This record gives sequence, structure tokens and C-alpha cells, in this order.
Amino acid sequence: MSKRPAGTESGGPCATPGRWTKLLLVSGGYAAAIVIAAVAVAARVLLQPDEDGSASGGMAAFGNALLFLGVFGIAGVPATVAALFFLRARPLFWQIASLLAIAGSVTGMAALCALLASPSVAAPPGVWSLLAPLRLLLTPLFALATLLAALLSPLRRYRQVLLACAAAEAAVLVWALLFWLGAAR
Repeated sequence: MSKRPAGTESGGPCATPGRWTKLLLVSGGYAAAIVIAAVAVAARVLLQPDEDGSASGGMAAFGNALLFLGVFGIAGVPATVAALFFLRARPLFWQIASLLAIAGSVTGMAALCALLASPSVAAPPGVWSLLAPLRLLLTPLFALATLLAALLSPLRRYRQVLLACAAAEAAVLVWALLFWLGAAR
């Protein structure tokens, strides 16, 4: 048996994919997720036509946008898992991801506080109070992304931070849902 020089690939079925292959795989996965989400929105529009005309066009568009984001978030999970798997050997990525997850969790908690305080405040709402519901609508996607990152993180300290952030996002989501369901009654 001859030894191959370090850094050469055999090209066999177990060879490590190259940088461009990884990039194409991840970007192709996200492109497929965009197509799936667009098809879901188109199917909803075709199967549930607007009877009122343009009377509730803004609400229908917002609902379509939420549907698109939700389907894209779920359909993009394989591409996200692939990207996180390919980035396992990059400690700087995990450090930055942990810091961004902490910042995201803080904004989620601040949005929840703004939502919970909004009915009791008599002053006109500020910018954050107006944006808080939009941030809370993105909480499921942030929780999913943070959980996936935590599960794939190779370093324990970053895994713990990411799990804590995923738990914080889940708690914010539960509190927001309880608030909205209680306010709906």
C-alpha cells in the first residue's frame, strides 16, 4: 500500500466535499426552501381566493408573508443543518453565533416586556412597542435556529450558551402566546 501525501483527496465516495460543493449544497437548499415557500403561498392564494376584493388586502399580504416565513423556516432546516455541520471546525463562528444568540434573546425578552407593558401604559407607543409584535412573530424561527446551532455546536461552552438562548426564546414564545390568547378572549 502506498501512502498518499497529506492534503490529497481520493475522490472516492467518502471524500470530503470541497468548499464550492458545500456552498452549492447549502445555497441550493435555501433556494429550494424559497421555492417551496413560494409554492405554499401560491397554493394558499389559489385555494382560498379573496372574496372581499381589496378590503383586507393588507391583512392578506401580511398573512401570506407569515406563511412564507414559516414554510421557509421549516423547509430551510436541512440547509441550515448542513451549513452548521460544515462550520463545526470554525470556533470563531461558534463564538460569534453565541454572541448573536445572546443579543437575539435579549431583544426577544425586551419585546415581550414591551408587549406585556403596552396595555398598562397610557403614553403613546414608542418605536420599540410598535416593533415588538413583529419581533415576537419571528421568535419560533429564532428558537429553531438557536436550537439547531446548539445541537450541532462542537464546543461545550457554546452549546450551553446556545441551549440557554433557545430556552429563553421558547419561554418568550410561550409567554407571548399566552398573552395573545388571553387578550383575544
